[in-house]
Amino acid sequence: MEASILILAGGRSKRFGEDKLAFRLNGKPLISYPVSEAKKVSNSVYIITSNDELGRIKSVVNGVEFLVDDLSLRCEGPARGIATGLKDIDSDYYIVIPGDSPWINEVALNNLLNFSIRNGEIVAPLIAPGIVSPLFMAIPKKSKDFIIDICNSFSAFASRPSNFLRGCKTFIVGTYYLTDKYSTFYDIDRKIDLYNTIRKGLTRRFVTLDAYKFFIEAVKAYRQGLFDRAYSYLVSESRFYRRNRIYSLELSALTDMLLVSKKEETAKIESRIRELRKFTGRMPKEYEFFPSNVPLRSQELL
Repeated sequence: MEASILILAGGRSKRFGEDKLAFRLNGKPLISYPVSEAKKVSNSVYIITSNDELGRIKSVVNGVEFLVDDLSLRCEGPARGIATGLKDIDSDYYIVIPGDSPWINEVALNNLLNFSIRNGEIVAPLIAPGIVSPLFMAIPKKSKDFIIDICNSFSAFASRPSNFLRGCKTFIVGTYYLTDKYSTFYDIDRKIDLYNTIRKGLTRRFVTLDAYKFFIEAVKAYRQGLFDRAYSYLVSESRFYRRNRIYSLELSALTDMLLVSKKEETAKIESRIRELRKFTGRMPKEYEFFPSNVPLRSQELL
């Protein structure tokens, strides 16, 4: 089984305060850590970055192939990087990891891949109670076209990698079954994250996400301006995540609900969103990559 590893390196390092991937951690560029571990797993390792960042990334890492974000794809940010890799590379399986993940290791990557091989589905880690990371994924070849289609046709609410988990059948695996280190599947946002490695523990759950039809139908209805119908599908999707205690995806679904909700419904949704933000520690950045060419019921919410 051939597996290609896609390392996402297109970020702008705003919260980090300087070029994050070139930052020297124990004398080595931060991006060199995931690159080194990826090479232990596969001979097919690619760094995917933007055209603006390509020169800087090449100056700090070598021995891998480089891909530039495909601007013809209609999603943005990390989602575009993932879709670019899937579109341009032919492989039996793909492993996606962020370039700012200094604690990822060979064992964890192999375990993620093996779960995908055994289950035949996309696999992502449950990195803490209720929190799944969409930046670490193992993807079988059969799912690549679905992900590219989600990028191009189903990013109407907002462009984020979690849409790929929401729009495809996905197997969520607790980190207890992937690694013995709490920090393995964490990426870096701020410098303090490099030194604050206390995590919430290793999770021991398996969850199959099969609410993807709700997400797909919600986007279709939204693009047609059928807001009440879109809202109904998103309610069903969010309830699935709440019932299965996947709160980070419930947060994404609820945030999308705000765009199509009636005014009298927003207070209840916003209250639940505040609860989830507090629990998950997720900052409000869902609309960093928001397409401007689609209709909104609740323009004032942006």
